Amino acid sequence: MAQRQNLRVLVAEKQYLIALEVERILVESLGCTTAICGPALETALDAAQYDIVILDTSASTERNLQRAKLVEDNGAAVIFLSSYELVDAEYQALKNFPIVGKPFDDDQIVEAVLAVERSIYPAA
Repeated sequence: MAQRQNLRVLVAEKQYLIALEVERILVESLGCTTAICGPALETALDAAQYDIVILDTSASTERNLQRAKLVEDNGAAVIFLSSYELVDAEYQALKNFPIVGKPFDDDQIVEAVLAVERSIYPAA
């Protein structure tokens, strides 16, 4: 599969070392253009256009859904990174989004991004 060289990914992760690791995986494995933001998601979305935003989950399902809507309203797809055990109600609320558990390996991040890329750009 030919990969899009211009796939733009924002990593919105509050733990900077985890964000750096996700960024490394995206750049080395997929050649993505990346940016990292901590809690300043809205500011980052206002500053640039992204294809995919990788969001760190919070303990609040409502907050996760609000952040996902903000991302989608800005024209990007969402992938969640989660260190939380999702109970049935939370899983049902987030089931329409890819979720990568922490800790993760390179392949899990790559597979999630490629799956979302195929949904955004079916001919890619």
